[in-house]
Amino acid sequence: NIKNHTIQKKYVSVVQNKLLHQEEWINYIEKKSDKDNSKFHKVEVSKLKENDEQKKCITKITPVKYGKYKNKDITFVEIEIKTGRMHQIRAQASLHNHPLLGDTAYGGLKIEDFSQDFFLHAKELIFPSENPINLPNTVNATLPKPFLEFTNKFFDSRLTGYFKKQIKLTLLHLKSSLHSFPILCFNFFFIKLSFYK
Repeated sequence: NIKNHTIQKKYVSVVQNKLLHQEEWINYIEKKSDKDNSKFHKVEVSKLKENDEQKKCITKITPVKYGKYKNKDITFVEIEIKTGRMHQIRAQASLHNHPLLGDTAYGGLKIEDFSQDFFLHAKELIFPSENPINLPNTVNATLPKPFLEFTNKFFDSRLTGYFKKQIKLTLLHLKSSLHSFPILCFNFFFIKLSFYK
């Protein structure tokens, strides 16, 4: 699974400011105390370990393309998590001055005229070559419509090649998965649950 690193999970997102090069963030995270009994739980993250309640979180983030939203720099990024903590990506991105665009809970600028609060999509799962239910090594999920519409509007057409490559990979993996009904079910639920990190 993700916790013991046998399954890799990769995301795409839109973050604020220009991420100039690939970075690996190693921080320490803990759940914030729920003072108002809200159903929404935030986490706190720091660059140094401050107490025994904190857990290490590791995220690698890579810039793909730059754009502008409301005259502010934004970056389309690929993200790989090496640990699976609640709100890990959102909290670490905020700490490193690249909050997810629209993620107001963690300091992001509000997105207007789109149904999505922020864009964070699990695009790929990579499994061990030997797994008990014969899943393919890689399962890809294409971008949801609101995310695709946003990128078409605020990033130039050079992202088209990136999306065509992702679609091609998805079709190849779906074709290799047709022998197994459980795999098709897995693809469906993976796409549906892709926004929960």
